[in-house]
Amino acid sequence: PPTITTSPVDQIVNEPNSVTLNCEATRGKPAIAVTYTWKKGSDDIRIGGRYSLNGGSLTISVTVREDDDPPTITTSPVDQTVHEPNSVTLNCEATRGKPAIAVTYTWKKGSDDIRIGGRYSLNGGSLTISVTVREDDGIYTCYASNGIGQPDSASATVTVYFPTCLEDAKDLTPAVAAASLNEIVVLQLASKMLRL
Repeated sequence: PPTITTSPVDQIVNEPNSVTLNCEATRGKPAIAVTYTWKKGSDDIRIGGRYSLNGGSLTISVTVREDDDPPTITTSPVDQTVHEPNSVTLNCEATRGKPAIAVTYTWKKGSDDIRIGGRYSLNGGSLTISVTVREDDGIYTCYASNGIGQPDSASATVTVYFPTCLEDAKDLTPAVAAASLNEIVVLQLASKMLRL
């Protein structure tokens, strides 16, 4: 079979300038003609219009931003449960895409942006909540962007377990704890009477 001897290299181009990706191969044995085809991602490139071939080298005559690749998330966050006030980390990592420029990570809880600082910290793209509270319960979404196309995203649910009122009673004075327990008993009796 043929062997590629000149491989394409990463390139950066200003829209709408042209760009050429070089590719040449030996004929192999028997020495019959080599046919070159190109793909962008998993999609075949049809030669014509903005795309032309010279030997095996592909030229894009007028580049547009869609000729680049946005980053792709390779490590997605997973659903987690945590006991208040323990910490929790949601992992998120992405490829750089093309051109290979830095990826910016942002997070949302529901539709609200998360501001990094205080209880929230980033390590790469991974979000850590250092001291969870019951209000942290919800859906978190990681967004990875290199400024090209739409950011890739992935979501996970955080479930926060917190002490029940009976567990809270351990930290109360005996009198207050007894009053809290009496209220629970009264509510339970009232519920039973309503069902009769």
